Amino acid sequence: MHRWRLCLCTSYPTSSYNHTSMAYHVRVHGYFCYSQMTPGPIGINAATFVGTRVAGLPGSIAATLGFCAPSVIIMLILGYIIKKYGDVGAVRGVLNGLRPAVVALIGGAAILFICMSLFGVDKIAIDPNNIKYLNIIIMVVCYIIIRKKLMGVIGTLAFSGVLSLILNTVASHT
Repeated sequence: MHRWRLCLCTSYPTSSYNHTSMAYHVRVHGYFCYSQMTPGPIGINAATFVGTRVAGLPGSIAATLGFCAPSVIIMLILGYIIKKYGDVGAVRGVLNGLRPAVVALIGGAAILFICMSLFGVDKIAIDPNNIKYLNIIIMVVCYIIIRKKLMGVIGTLAFSGVLSLILNTVASHT
């Protein structure tokens, strides 16, 4: 176990838990540590869980609001600034400059997901001997479905999951 993780986990009280094994405490505290380092649903769930454990329903509400409030406040302030000063040349220039960066981030993630799906690697290194042809078929079918608007995005995602399950099951039995 990493030394930094143990250091971060010492701030959580262990006396409020019903379980007594040290392994349980280390594992649960590790989850809390990781959830506090990443934004999103894990963090909000951990905040709600810890709030409930510490102070019941009021603690749960307070922890959840405390987790969400900083982001909401920052976004409200930024929204107000953009609304008020959005037509100023410097602010408009900054916003226009952010667009290519956002496109690059989304594009980079898309390329990484394509490499993971089609080649089974988590880096941009294509090995022709490791191509997953069934996933290419699924990708092309889903692209056609979305382009021709035969199904919505959520339906296409569900369809691709079911199609992948069927094709990979059939391929593994042949």
